[in-house]
Amino acid sequence: SLTSLFRAASVFHARWIDTQRVSKDIAAFVSKTMRNLMDFRDSMSVEEQERRFLDVQHSEICTAPIETMKKVYCFLDLPWTPEAESAALEYVAEHPKEKSINNYTPQEFGIDEEVINRQFQRYIDRFL
Repeated sequence: SLTSLFRAASVFHARWIDTQRVSKDIAAFVSKTMRNLMDFRDSMSVEEQERRFLDVQHSEICTAPIETMKKVYCFLDLPWTPEAESAALEYVAEHPKEKSINNYTPQEFGIDEEVINRQFQRYIDRFL
């Protein structure tokens, strides 16, 4: 998604952007950052991880956005108020999931899907 943002920006502002190079750099940066974050998390006890992290699947957000937000509020020890629910319902109504579908392939950005899968294998194995 970051890469598609750069591609969109290059159409209007910076035609000189090498989208394929930027895509590969972003993938490498995000992969390294993800590994560092997972190492940091793994250095904690299970109890501390459960206290500090809430894993939310993208599919949960898409299929049950309000229930997922309630779960996040509860985890953060925030009250789920009528105002919060109203704001969440309004957001969901204004941002239907069909509107946020990304229609692109890794190949469009010069990215090899096998390379990406290798870069993110640890994350994929753990969370997907």
